[in-house]
Amino acid sequence: MSTQTDSVQDNIDMNIYNELIAKDSDYWSFKEDTKRQKSHVYFNYPAMMVPAMQSELISCIVKNVSNIKTVLDPFVGSGTVMAECMYHGLSFQGLDINPLAILLCKAKKGPFYEKAIKNKIDSLNSKIDSDDKLSIDVSFVNRDKWFTKEVLQSLSRIRRAILDENMLWARRFFWVAFGETIRQSSNSRTSTFKLHIRSKEDIDSREIDVIGKFKSILRNNYEHFCLHKSDLNDANELSKGSYKHQIKLHLGDSAKKIPCMNGKKIDLIISSPPYGDNHTTVTYGQFSYLPLQFIPTKDIDNKIPQDVLNITTYIDKLSLGGSTSKDINRKVCKELFDISPTLKRIIADLSVEHKDKTYKVINFYEDLRNSLKNCLSVLRKDGYMVWTVGNRNVGGISIPLDKILQEILEHYGSKLVLKLDRDICNKRMASRNKNTKTMTKEEILIMRKVV
Repeated sequence: MSTQTDSVQDNIDMNIYNELIAKDSDYWSFKEDTKRQKSHVYFNYPAMMVPAMQSELISCIVKNVSNIKTVLDPFVGSGTVMAECMYHGLSFQGLDINPLAILLCKAKKGPFYEKAIKNKIDSLNSKIDSDDKLSIDVSFVNRDKWFTKEVLQSLSRIRRAILDENMLWARRFFWVAFGETIRQSSNSRTSTFKLHIRSKEDIDSREIDVIGKFKSILRNNYEHFCLHKSDLNDANELSKGSYKHQIKLHLGDSAKKIPCMNGKKIDLIISSPPYGDNHTTVTYGQFSYLPLQFIPTKDIDNKIPQDVLNITTYIDKLSLGGSTSKDINRKVCKELFDISPTLKRIIADLSVEHKDKTYKVINFYEDLRNSLKNCLSVLRKDGYMVWTVGNRNVGGISIPLDKILQEILEHYGSKLVLKLDRDICNKRMASRNKNTKTMTKEEILIMRKVV
């Protein structure tokens, strides 16, 4: 029986392989299909996945594998995988350590009351226009460094109007547009994900119509909200304006715990994990710090620690490899090196000239290992995984995340079905940073849990 079952699974693997490998690497770059639409445009979140690519991968898995009903993304980010799963009628579970990511996902999942949200937008705009107060309603460290007085006054007018809305689902939709307005109106440069102050000359010369900017973003989000709803309606995935299937979102660390969905195993994992610790790759925490100063945490999640608002680097310290400790456990190192000979070789090479950087790399991969173990613990046997990863450089040495991730997953009972390479188009980062070239390619690993 086991041999017969294995043969069936091997045939499924081969079907997936043949279908996806038939498309060349240029196809997977999606050069002509990188424009974001529907809920994917609500907020300009860092390092967002390509929706069309994820949709293609989901379609292939669902077509070839029976009984795919639930999907997990342990690094949910802006919710690209979640939205694409909704179009395929799948239940979804997502985790992230960033409260702003959880807010974006909660806003994107609905409900989709089109007429009601239009009326609420009109009411909100009227309240903003009729508010002539000049008070500033938020206070935090370095507030006046990051915002001019006039901008703070306008943001406070918008904030007061949103707080006057009594429906949480509508407030969340408004907070997302407000968060993007905050990001664009601050004195931090938008060319980087880090908090980086503009020059005094730039700040003094800027003319920002904060209210107009907010209304424009909100109007654009409403238009894409309607498109999002229309596509879900066409797919027959809505009932009385709400998504028919379950969506569960958790503010939490996948390296510590991933809850089962209703006590059952997950059928499919689709995700793009961080490519390294947030301090030296994408600083999601710094990027999110200013919007979170204005948005009441109770409207996002009731478990957000106060330090998220007090410390600019707090979220990034919680991320994979976020620990700054140089006290590396020898037992941990031996276990990691036994699991991944590739990582052992990289650390040996890195130690020659950049020994100070090795602890960051080891901390990251230890956290990633724990996250992957937790993912596998909630994935059913013969469940599939789709991982989109990039190989970064540290000290001039390429770190093959794709190979290390594969070795970790194989050690814990998974097998590689297929690996695809793709060019990264429309990057939101420079081709070089101050230390090295940034990545221009990504790898897609499709794997199956076999034990």
